[in-house]
Amino acid sequence: MKLLKFIAPTKLVVNGQRSPCECTDVITCAYCVQANLLGLEKKFKTDEATTNNIVAYIRRNGIRQTARDLNVHDGNVRYWLKTKNVPHFVIQKYAGCANQ
Repeated sequence: MKLLKFIAPTKLVVNGQRSPCECTDVITCAYCVQANLLGLEKKFKTDEATTNNIVAYIRRNGIRQTARDLNVHDGNVRYWLKTKNVPHFVIQKYAGCANQ
């Protein structure tokens, strides 16, 4: 993960004021590290919500039907549902269907 420098004043507010930034060309300051981590956490939460929507869609559609649509073994689909670890190609295929 590459940390962005000079991002803290635009993303963080400390005591009602913009966050200070003490970055140099070589070192990323603690404020910018915190801003990067908060952004990464937000991204993970949205990815988790998308995954949960896709898992719900697969359960409504049926495991075997989804396996036939994706041309994979139904045991793989069961494993994805059990672990909530859906491959990227499945997310790309069902991303539009997930919010229905």
